[in-house]
Amino acid sequence: MITIDLPPNILKDSELWQLEVIVGTEKVAATLHHTGRLDETVLAKLLADVPSLYTALRNTKLYLVAYRNELTEADFDPMTEIKAFEAVKRFGLQKVEDAGEKVYTRIE
Repeated sequence: MITIDLPPNILKDSELWQLEVIVGTEKVAATLHHTGRLDETVLAKLLADVPSLYTALRNTKLYLVAYRNELTEADFDPMTEIKAFEAVKRFGLQKVEDAGEKVYTRIE
């Protein structure tokens, strides 16, 4: 039995698969098997090796961008780096997974 001790704005039980997409199924399974729980400390450790994301304003809308390259810089310059754990805390796991899947996602 795994105990999830996170606010629903960060991770809902039904969103655990998104953490597996971001971090890797084996890493999540091994960590949860070892700890038996998922709290902010465990989540921070799981996300520590995930590359940073970026926030950017475009037409007064806030976006979360998965990576920085020539194309994203053309659309979203300037971009501000944000660690994956901070992005999950601020915007939720769903938005971080969306950005990874689609390159960027609108926050507001």
